[in-house]
Amino acid sequence: SLPCSVDNFLDYVNYCMLKLSNKKVIWVGDININQNDLSASQYKKFDAVLKSYGMVQTIQDITRVARLGKKYTSTTIDVIFTNCYSEFDSTKVLPEKIGDHQAIKCQLNCKVQKPISYEKLTIRNHSTRNLNNFKEFLSLQSNYDLI
Repeated sequence: SLPCSVDNFLDYVNYCMLKLSNKKVIWVGDININQNDLSASQYKKFDAVLKSYGMVQTIQDITRVARLGKKYTSTTIDVIFTNCYSEFDSTKVLPEKIGDHQAIKCQLNCKVQKPISYEKLTIRNHSTRNLNNFKEFLSLQSNYDLI
């Protein structure tokens, strides 16, 4: 398949963020926009979209080293961007590779509330043991001689 143009990608980001307004969002992936080339028009467009939704790009290290002719390029094109960075414990580039890219990782601080403990209340116990106890109770409490 053909790579997506930067403008199409940014249109898609805009579309999704409008649909997800007021939601916490985390985007992860290879976007082929070098985060180290701050003067590039692609980077500037991407950065403007991030800022318009209060998002930050969290990966700061090199994620891809590639050979281009006789020279090597070092880029940060694998990203994690989000509007809920305060809930991140950490993000990092891992030593493991996926193809010619470094793997990236984020660790979130998800506070899960402990459920309220409930007291077990038995309204009717229909167990065999309980029914036998009930029958015995009735036999001892009732006088059927009059009938």
